[in-house]
Amino acid sequence: MVDGGDSGAGGHQGHREMTHPAITSCADIDPDQAEATRRSLLTSLADTGTLVLGTHFPPPTAGRVITYGDVHRLSPVPAVRQAVSH
Repeated sequence: MVDGGDSGAGGHQGHREMTHPAITSCADIDPDQAEATRRSLLTSLADTGTLVLGTHFPPPTAGRVITYGDVHRLSPVPAVRQAVSH
């Protein structure tokens, strides 16, 4: 995530932080700011169709953020194999 020249991970524990953004990790130097950032990021991505690649997430790592009741979830996008021509 890049914002104003700063960069960092929007999440570390994958799908768990989508449903519980208050969960923190040792990498969250400022836990309150980390939660606020995760909530803002998820809200801005939810239901937009934007493809998200969660490099820290366990499979599935690619999907779209959807609103599910009061929380967010990752709706997986299946991998597509393309034929290789020789």
